[in-house]
Amino acid sequence: MKDEINDRILETMFRFFKSMKPTMSFHSKTSNLTMVQFEALIFLKHNKDAQMKDISEYFSITMPSATSLMDKLIEMGYAQRKNDIKDRRIVKINLTKHGEKLFQEAMKQRETKINILLSSLSLKDKQDMLRILETLIEKSDNYEK
Repeated sequence: MKDEINDRILETMFRFFKSMKPTMSFHSKTSNLTMVQFEALIFLKHNKDAQMKDISEYFSITMPSATSLMDKLIEMGYAQRKNDIKDRRIVKINLTKHGEKLFQEAMKQRETKINILLSSLSLKDKQDMLRILETLIEKSDNYEK
């Protein structure tokens, strides 16, 4: 017999993620970033001197896709390539000052949107949601291994 509650949870999760897509992107008068580009800014902020293999592994994408993603951020002036001094074959990617500024602006916008969304939940509901999400992430991480 089919577990209807699991089906409803899965369907609701997909609807939730779809509804969150605009919140997870970044739009301003001067810039429009897709959700993946925004996540790439976050990754670069927390991973100084990232290499393409790091980006590829983090996003679970091919090296050419990682290069394409970074090329777009570089073209927009948010990231820069830097050759390693000791080994020119190694290319490191970092945020530019413009990228850092955009990151800060985007995080403020994202925080505001999330706070408005979560304000409709009680503290107990938020704590339950956090506990459930952390449990699912832990189980998912262990399932992958």
